[in-house]
Amino acid sequence: MNKILKKIQMLIRKGLFFIFVGFICITACGCGSGEISLYEDMEAVSSNQSTETGDEDDSETVDSDDSETANLDISSEKVGKIKVYVCGAVRSPGVYELDADARINDALEVAGGFAENADIDIVNLADVAADGQKIYFPVEGEDIQSDIGKNQNGQADAGSNRLININEAGVEELTELPGIGETRAGQIVEYRQTYGRFSDKEDLKNVSGIGDSIYRKLETYITVD
Repeated sequence: MNKILKKIQMLIRKGLFFIFVGFICITACGCGSGEISLYEDMEAVSSNQSTETGDEDDSETVDSDDSETANLDISSEKVGKIKVYVCGAVRSPGVYELDADARINDALEVAGGFAENADIDIVNLADVAADGQKIYFPVEGEDIQSDIGKNQNGQADAGSNRLININEAGVEELTELPGIGETRAGQIVEYRQTYGRFSDKEDLKNVSGIGDSIYRKLETYITVD
């Protein structure tokens, strides 16, 4: 009887051992599969994030390119063209389109040059042309003291030798100068009242808003004496 009981106990122990080993194997396989699955999930998330980041970078690049293109378009518009009315003693009077940095001589050339009776020594051909400017070329013997040198805005144009004294002129008179509106004319008067008289024409560039380009347009029409 005792032998039988011992055999039964041995069988039970062996059975428990195999059950335990089987449990360990199943658990190990399950954990390994879970780790692989978790690793694959992490790779998928990482891949999605990389794709989204790439899409965002591409979008930012496109936006940047669009912005640069818009800036180039704006710059082109600023450079652009100007229109001037060329009249008087020229071969082909009319309205002409010129480059923004054109000179009076360029306007003369597109208008066919001087007419036979033109007074070729009056107009400063090196002067800078302005958009909307009326460029008048007088004939020989013409009285150029009149208003023939004013453009449609009442501003001084090539062909007029009347100089405006920037130490004496008021706002209304200063607006006759090319490139000078009421606001800028007021700034000139205010500057003069604050700092005193201009000792030189180029001192006008000390006034806010008057740089080299504007000064070149009006320097032949001003005086400090």
